[in-house]
Amino acid sequence: MPFHYGIFYLEGQHVPALLPNFVVSKAHDMMPAENREENMSETVENVTGSDSRPSTPWHLWVVGIIATLWNSGGALDYTMTQTRNTSYMSSFTQEQLDYFYAFPAWADAAWALGVWGAFIGSLLLLLRSRYAIIAFGLSLLGLLGSSIYQMTTDMPASLSTPGIWIFTVVIWLSIILLIWYARMMTTKGVLR
Repeated sequence: MPFHYGIFYLEGQHVPALLPNFVVSKAHDMMPAENREENMSETVENVTGSDSRPSTPWHLWVVGIIATLWNSGGALDYTMTQTRNTSYMSSFTQEQLDYFYAFPAWADAAWALGVWGAFIGSLLLLLRSRYAIIAFGLSLLGLLGSSIYQMTTDMPASLSTPGIWIFTVVIWLSIILLIWYARMMTTKGVLR
């Protein structure tokens, strides 16, 4: 049975609804001929007016592009490590490689959730989708899991330097700021 989606006038208000076509055609046929065109133009005007969203602010493009570039670095690092790409991994010592390759499945899953959630969230931000918040939230959960693993395992001293820990803090700040930004843009109606 074919359906019709539209804005219908019901009890003094325009209401979006999904109705079978035969109901729509019966209601249209019952309407006086002189009112049909007037009501149809009012309905079409209402649909286009209510679905408009604010124009995209310039900073969304800046934040979205920078976030995508930043998070693509994490996705690349994850992919190269998981595939054990020899040219990429050649800069690490054998002790570091043994550490990376010994991650338990849950730590690998947390790392994947962190990097891919952030990367997909960045793309969704550029697409102006409110689902960017969910992707960034999942990324934050993945980062939490990865950080727990880092702090509770015997990490090689060469991977436990102040620079590595500062970099981890920068990752935490970036994902928290991206969640805040996506929430702000959703509240303003920019992300839908």
